[in-house]
Amino acid sequence: VVHGGERFAQAVVVDDDVLGAIEALAPLAPLHNPINAAGIREARRVFPSVPHVAVFDTAFHQTLASHAYLYGLPYEYYEQKGVRRYGFHGTSHSYVALAAAQHLGRHHGTLSIVSCHLGNGASLCAVDHGRSVDTSMGMTPGEGLLMGTRCGDIDPGVLLHLERAEGMDLIGVDGRRYIDGVSSLWCNVHGHGVPALTAALKDQIYTLCHSTLLGLSHRAVLELAERLIEIVPA
Repeated sequence: VVHGGERFAQAVVVDDDVLGAIEALAPLAPLHNPINAAGIREARRVFPSVPHVAVFDTAFHQTLASHAYLYGLPYEYYEQKGVRRYGFHGTSHSYVALAAAQHLGRHHGTLSIVSCHLGNGASLCAVDHGRSVDTSMGMTPGEGLLMGTRCGDIDPGVLLHLERAEGMDLIGVDGRRYIDGVSSLWCNVHGHGVPALTAALKDQIYTLCHSTLLGLSHRAVLELAERLIEIVPA
């Protein structure tokens, strides 16, 4: 299930109450949670005697501290509307942190790791002693890295400019969430796709490393970011 809000910090056995909560969180993930709920409901109908478990994409990031998940907005937006960083790809980042610890022969609780989930959707996560402490995605999966159909981080003023200059309303702007010829992760369209993505990814990796891996020097953080960027195909 994509969105578990603040209620679900781990996988849970599905009952009517859990299913209702998943549906209630639909405003935070309107393209995903209703479909997730419909699939769960049908699976429970077809397999009524089998336990059903919901695993939430946001759950791993419920360990974020308030300074990592709050935006610089009036606090009542968080209290009343749930506006905060939730983070996504949690199941992937959790697994990668555990797999990295196994590969290194170390206990995951002793490591500080930057996990890179790179696909058509992409995100980074800083994992400190097995806990998510920062992540690039926000209230929605649209924040963070440049992706296949998501522009990632953007100055809010750009949206206002497009509204004025192009005559777009919010729905029109929302429909153009990616940059033609640049956003597709593994494609080099018109010769500039990968370089643009590489620059955006390097910047995001550096920012995340610098803000979360305390104790590393500026040079060490920069070297780590350079090393991580090598995974992006040329």
